[in-house]
Amino acid sequence: MHALTDQFTKDTGIEVALSAGATGQLFTQIKQGAPFDVFFAADEARPLALVEQGMAIPQSRFTYVEGRLVLWSLAPLNSEDLKTLSFQHVAIANPKLAPYGVAAIEAMKHLGVYQNWQNKLVMGQNIAQAQQFVVAGQADAAIISLSQAKLWGSHGTQKAYHQLLPNDSHAPIVQQAVQISKHKDAENFMAFIRSSKVKQQLQSWGYEVGL
Repeated sequence: MHALTDQFTKDTGIEVALSAGATGQLFTQIKQGAPFDVFFAADEARPLALVEQGMAIPQSRFTYVEGRLVLWSLAPLNSEDLKTLSFQHVAIANPKLAPYGVAAIEAMKHLGVYQNWQNKLVMGQNIAQAQQFVVAGQADAAIISLSQAKLWGSHGTQKAYHQLLPNDSHAPIVQQAVQISKHKDAENFMAFIRSSKVKQQLQSWGYEVGL
């Protein structure tokens, strides 16, 4: 999002102030009156809820990406069969706050490792914090987004390894955005995110995008 807002500012001269956090946290802040103009969620339920509660512009809601899950580690993952991998701790985003955490639980259950791993789980507020638990040595691996893994691949200081989890191991991670204020700059930014140039960029970062 930093890269996208920088490009938007370069194209239009309009500055964008970002506030990052878990989807559930940001949703709560908006309901409590936080002065956000747009909301980019990691699910579709919360943008829809804002529309239904009259707190967002109905026609502005759209799916900007679908996410992919990966198992990520600083140590080589020597098997694609998760049942054969042994960890002391596995980090995920807190499913009470983050849709990627919900998907991680679903995937672990589908792939037959949840029973063995559930007592080894370390919860982060979001996928970025889950990844940091691995970096800090508090977990051996994390279930995060493919985009987060690719971001580390571009900027990380250590070599990392990841493997995609099957798409059918969890419900689709449909990420929607919605416009909250009627500010014209917000409308312009949403149009920018819908552009083919941005869609291609999002795809290169590891998201599924309807081009």
